[in-house]
Amino acid sequence: GTGVEIDSIITALQTTDTVITFSDGGSGGQFSPATVTIPAQSSATVTTTYTPSTAGAISITSTNSSGLTNPDALVLTVDDANSPLTIGATTVTVDATTGIPSITTDPAPIAGKAPVYTIYRAPTGTDITTFSPIATSKTLPYVDSDAPCGDFQYRLTASDSSLGTTVLDGGIAKLTVTTTSDVSSITIDSASHAFMSEPNGLVRVDVFGTIPANQGVGTTSAVVQFSQNGHTICTYNWAMKVSGQSTASDPKRGYSGKLTNSKSKKADIKFGKWEAQSKLSLKAYYAERSMCRDIVSNQLFHSIYEFSNTPTYQAFPSEASASVNQPGAAPMGTKGFPCKMYINNAYQGLYINRTGGSNSDWLIDDSNSKHYFLQFDHAGAANWVSYDFTKTFSPTWFDVASPSMSGYTNQSDFSTTFPDIYNNCAAPFNLVRDILAGTTAASELSTLWDVQSILNYLIASEIVVNVDGIINNAYFLNWGGKWFIYYYDLDETFGQAYQKGIDPGSDTGCMTKYGTGGSPAYSRTIFDIMWENYESEIKQLYIKLRQQGIVTQSSIMNMFYNLGSEFGEAEIENEYTVWGSSDRAQMSVVNTWVNSRLAYLDSVFGYAGDNTPTWM
Repeated sequence: GTGVEIDSIITALQTTDTVITFSDGGSGGQFSPATVTIPAQSSATVTTTYTPSTAGAISITSTNSSGLTNPDALVLTVDDANSPLTIGATTVTVDATTGIPSITTDPAPIAGKAPVYTIYRAPTGTDITTFSPIATSKTLPYVDSDAPCGDFQYRLTASDSSLGTTVLDGGIAKLTVTTTSDVSSITIDSASHAFMSEPNGLVRVDVFGTIPANQGVGTTSAVVQFSQNGHTICTYNWAMKVSGQSTASDPKRGYSGKLTNSKSKKADIKFGKWEAQSKLSLKAYYAERSMCRDIVSNQLFHSIYEFSNTPTYQAFPSEASASVNQPGAAPMGTKGFPCKMYINNAYQGLYINRTGGSNSDWLIDDSNSKHYFLQFDHAGAANWVSYDFTKTFSPTWFDVASPSMSGYTNQSDFSTTFPDIYNNCAAPFNLVRDILAGTTAASELSTLWDVQSILNYLIASEIVVNVDGIINNAYFLNWGGKWFIYYYDLDETFGQAYQKGIDPGSDTGCMTKYGTGGSPAYSRTIFDIMWENYESEIKQLYIKLRQQGIVTQSSIMNMFYNLGSEFGEAEIENEYTVWGSSDRAQMSVVNTWVNSRLAYLDSVFGYAGDNTPTWM
């Protein structure tokens, strides 16, 4: 190797103290101290600290009091008049054409010798410090070309290892990301129908175009493409909108909308045995991080309805299938499968492609004057718990999806414009009113209502703790005979709505008598009638479901495991990296909840069978 010469220096020790005075040639800096003293007969090191006041080259000189030879001037280059590294507030701007965000600081960062910037991104409302950085960069602005669409917060920090500075934090900046892209070069299918086999592996969904920021935007023009196992199934125009009620403001949006082909005609996709879907519903399940509860609850409800509908063992009543060739294809609820979504080529996360909720999913034909389909609508006059069953039927509480009424809008009063339809809708609810008032015997309930369907709904809701279904998500259907109650939107189940749901005896969300005890006091419902007059039948149904293996720890957890495994571990990790997770996303937490809930209900309903968990 090479050597370094070391010159021997002989220093004559002074007999008097030597005072050294420093100067920056009038540059305005400060020496601390302004002078240093080398004591007589001493060779100890003495120091001073210099703080510059201006940027640029500064000449440092010194003089001494002992007539020693002064050293040559020391030239310092100061990068900035302030500290070696500072950082302003994190700011985010978007490209006017693409909507892609860029992250920088304001004021612009003042760099040291080698600053490194770290960029963090997390959904709005989360603890951003629990998320890993998305990038590091030596230059700003940083263009986040991989940004998904939704509500995000960005944080920018800076450090300079060469100067040994501490990490400087620019703080949080929030932004709603809604990207856009040119779709003019995308070829849209001219066919009106597309077909895809039952999903075998994770389905990919690509969306291109202008993405709506919120429900207030309405629909935007987009293109959607489904691919399975590397093969493109279809490419359609999609009138895209933000979906959901309370979930519409979640950072991770769900989307829905109608499909059209290249000729602007209605298009649909048939997924396996599903009814053909002309309306897509891609569910985000941001609050429900397992993304399984809705579909599993629907599967459980469906199996309970099937078991109770003897001798046909179908989830639909016989009168519903009178004019339908393949009624078994109708889910009578919702079905879904996992998919991986990209929006304008950026990874958006995992979604459930769910049946769109069209009338045909419940074997309803709105052109048939005998087919009635009503849903409570909490977005207007109604909400989850305050529909007043003790008063006369009011159409302003409902969406009426069937029969079709020209000029009708959701929750409008049709009592004078369509009096016959109004009377048919009012009759079952007014009967409930009269029974609750004591002016009509409870035995009359079966004259207009299918009591077994209410029993099915009540027991299934007890098992999963369907807090969102007492009012808001209850569907009422009639195919020309009696009225049935069915289920919808079951993501607030299996302990999701109430953290203390794992201890069913300690939380009001885990009811002992489903649908009762509402607030305000008048909120007695059709379920009060059931508990007061059919409690024996309720208990018997629960015991039969347990005895026949329809409702067990294993059967329920296998549904969760089978659906969850379709996502794949790697994709689950990708999803959580972007959107975060929660303890209630874990199968172990669901398993504990199911075990506790069934044990509790067994004690309430008098089931003495084996409750030993067998799912692992």
